[in-house]
Amino acid sequence: MSQYDISIILPVYNVGPFLERCLDSLLAQRCQKMEIIAINDGSTDNSLEILEYYSSRSAVLKIVNQENKGLAAVRNTGMSLATGKYIYCVDSDDYLAPKCVETIINEMERHQLDVLFFSTHLECEEDLLYLHSASSYYQRPRAVINKKIDAQTFFNTCITERVKTAQGYSVVIWGYAWRREQYPGLRFHTRYYEDEYFTTALLLGQPKAKVRCIADRLYHHRLRSGSITTSTDKVKRTLAILDTYRLLLPIAGEVTDKHTWQCLGSYIEILYLDAVKHNLPQVIPVFSAQKMIHFLAANLHELYVNSTTENGLVIMLLIVDKIARDAGLMDEKEILDALKRIRLAIDNKRELVKMISQ
Repeated sequence: MSQYDISIILPVYNVGPFLERCLDSLLAQRCQKMEIIAINDGSTDNSLEILEYYSSRSAVLKIVNQENKGLAAVRNTGMSLATGKYIYCVDSDDYLAPKCVETIINEMERHQLDVLFFSTHLECEEDLLYLHSASSYYQRPRAVINKKIDAQTFFNTCITERVKTAQGYSVVIWGYAWRREQYPGLRFHTRYYEDEYFTTALLLGQPKAKVRCIADRLYHHRLRSGSITTSTDKVKRTLAILDTYRLLLPIAGEVTDKHTWQCLGSYIEILYLDAVKHNLPQVIPVFSAQKMIHFLAANLHELYVNSTTENGLVIMLLIVDKIARDAGLMDEKEILDALKRIRLAIDNKRELVKMISQ
């Protein structure tokens, strides 16, 4: 049995002006069995001093110091140290609503959930127009509110809504909490935009996990200039999504539900339009389209051998073909050969799956 009901993971890097409000909101939560794991990621401002002051006032707050490694690595450190029944990640320039933790635990226990999604209150420093456009991203379909459904159905409903309305699938990690023992090996793997992979893997890696989404606004998120969300440039965004694709391919290979596979394909296309296609002119001088294709196709053999279905290979073909066409590479023999190898692998895998199922 877990010593704590919940482990809150708090990455900290040069957030001195915002950290006190965040910590005040955490320590004010109504939960006696809570641990806060604050990882100071090599801050050069007064963030560590603030953490140490608050830690001296409350044994709930545990501080871990490490050299700067980035947000994904910090969260991974926190998850490896967490001992709570549930895990929740908080950004240190944001803060929690008064009953956030209490609501999370009550909902998780009452409904025997593996994941609880909830809503967010957005705060924008300057641009109210940006606030309005951003708020739509965090909305989830009405069809999933206050319903206990499996993770696969939740993903499919959110993606279907996003295709129709451009909103519905919000991947931000501070928008949900999860049962630790259900996801012992799940970690972040991309330095930027790491939630795109993590949240999708959380849902599709455990498709039968029990999920519930509530409309309560339990989290206050600041939209500010200089944050990772608003400052990461187009090249980093594109390369992070390419890495996300690579990580999602094995998951796609295990998807056996037709609707889920179609929704995953739709999500891949959404990410492509959002982060790759329009950024190619800026990215190609840094990381050529040929390198992108080789990067994605590098695990072709492993995907062929280890996947249950050919679906991961089909997704690989979809992405590689799009990059080749948009980069004007369809006349290059090397690229045509790569496409041919992927198509051959799909055909062979499809036949192999048929033979096994007979």
